[in-house]
Amino acid sequence: MVAEKISIYMKERGIKGTVIAQKAGITQQQMSAILSNRIQLKADVFFRICEALEVSPEIFAPENTKEISA
Repeated sequence: MVAEKISIYMKERGIKGTVIAQKAGITQQQMSAILSNRIQLKADVFFRICEALEVSPEIFAPENTKEISA
């Protein structure tokens, strides 16, 4: 879900995965695998990608967050 939102964000703005991968300190292969959901997006990599995109991680949060009631 989050990786899909990142992918859409990048496509809408014409941002290349190679550029973000380099800025985030990951390989292009890793970036491609993350964006296509072939590998799990780990939290530390997520924050580095957000930093590389110069956006708040919150913009990729789910819209309909439901509270868990006891």
